[in-house]
Amino acid sequence: MIFVNELKDIYVKLSVFLFFLLAAAGLGAQEQGAILVRGNVWSRGLPGIELNGFPVLHGEYSLKTGETGADMIFSVWICGEPLVFSQDGWQNRQGIQGYTAFQRREREALFIAVPLQNNQGAYTAMFRFTGDETEAMLNRLIRAWSSRFLYFLSSIKNASDISLPAVVNF
Repeated sequence: MIFVNELKDIYVKLSVFLFFLLAAAGLGAQEQGAILVRGNVWSRGLPGIELNGFPVLHGEYSLKTGETGADMIFSVWICGEPLVFSQDGWQNRQGIQGYTAFQRREREALFIAVPLQNNQGAYTAMFRFTGDETEAMLNRLIRAWSSRFLYFLSSIKNASDISLPAVVNF
């Protein structure tokens, strides 16, 4: 009887393990990731906003998209100022759960601005996309990037230690 109970216990544990292993494999197949390929460069001027000299931290990310796996390059700037986006070409962007966002299209570029705030201060993240990405994919990417940035921001001691996330999975 003890032997049968031990076999049942092993069977249950193995079944649970396999369930979680298969679930993780299914989730991993749907997950995408963006990798910082150039970045953490300080410069002046936030794109998408006319004539400004805001100090910004800039980076470029590579992201595999679509079934072809082509690389999409997009840019991100972080400004240490809480900016206000008026109706002057900026519209509210819906669908980024937990964040307020604004968007503006200039020729082939789509700019998306996201005000971010935590105990370290208020910042504005500006994203620039130039492809035909889906709205849902962009919203997931921006939400994951913003959450990752705020997570790292909460652990810095000095504003000079700010860094862009090197990898963002969504």
